Amino acid sequence: MVQVPIVDLSNIGNGTIVDFSEHAIFSLDGDLGYLETNPALRAFAGVALSTGEPQRIPGPCSDSCSYSISIDGLLFTCQDVPTSENNILSDHGLIYKAEDRTGKTRREGNWNWQNMTFVINWVLTPSIQFNKAAEIRGLACSTLLATYTLDISYRGGLQSVNTTVKEQSSPWTNAQPIVQQYYDYFTFIRDLSYDGPVVVNDTMRQQLTMEFTRTQAFAIRDAAIGPLLGWVYNFADCEVQSTRTNLTLIMGSDFVTRNTVTAPRFNISAEGLQNYLQNVVISTIALNPANKPIWRSRPIKVSSGAIVYTFSEPWQFYAPYGASLLVTFLIYGVGIWSLY
Repeated sequence: MVQVPIVDLSNIGNGTIVDFSEHAIFSLDGDLGYLETNPALRAFAGVALSTGEPQRIPGPCSDSCSYSISIDGLLFTCQDVPTSENNILSDHGLIYKAEDRTGKTRREGNWNWQNMTFVINWVLTPSIQFNKAAEIRGLACSTLLATYTLDISYRGGLQSVNTTVKEQSSPWTNAQPIVQQYYDYFTFIRDLSYDGPVVVNDTMRQQLTMEFTRTQAFAIRDAAIGPLLGWVYNFADCEVQSTRTNLTLIMGSDFVTRNTVTAPRFNISAEGLQNYLQNVVISTIALNPANKPIWRSRPIKVSSGAIVYTFSEPWQFYAPYGASLLVTFLIYGVGIWSLY
């Protein structure tokens, strides 16, 4: 039985601000407000978008083994944007645009996030002239909390992950937006001679855990949609057609295929976006430093194994093996003969 790295979004640590901040996948300012999403997680999202694979997860074995874990995660739910609302690509040459519709509200003196939706619009067959009604598509995606069951295997240095996703609930609503500041959840213990540790207010621990979980989910969502946001333009200058991007990394992903160097074709779907988010969620496990994991599973059973090679045609094995033995004996013979 061993412990392996996991993702536990509800873990607030031991109650001190230091441990609380170490368990957050976002950085905090002096007033314990959300500053920015973990840069490493942003980088993992960029890699997941470009490679179509999650970050490698630290394994519990040096060779071949497998195990199963459950982790906290997210699930995209996307709906088609009506054609009448696809005027977002009205600019000349704009063939792709993704924007975050998240808004800020102020409630009881604190800033909050709400309307957690991002929208993607694209042109199916980019050209200088196109029929918007026929060729523009769009998806509006919101996010749900989910539980991921991962079956992870390591074979010969390669990692494979089979994933089952179970939907839980929406982590945010307009009636219950996500808080951006946690100062009021902590009690500052001081006396005349010593500034004691800052501990969580026990009466608010349950509420803090719930809010922290939702903000952690927001951080993963923020990292995941970041590489998608931006614009792609297609234009012609002196009969030379070109493609330019602004912010987005979509052009280096599997969401884009190219018939020619300058004529991208977008292959975007709700299923593809969920597969990408899934890779980002799995990559979050890699935020655990090897020497001090911030999240660990309870002891689990890891099945160890060995790589076994089988040959459908045995003679293909015997022939080279026999040849190597023959050469070995010849070398031995020459060596012995040279002694006399």
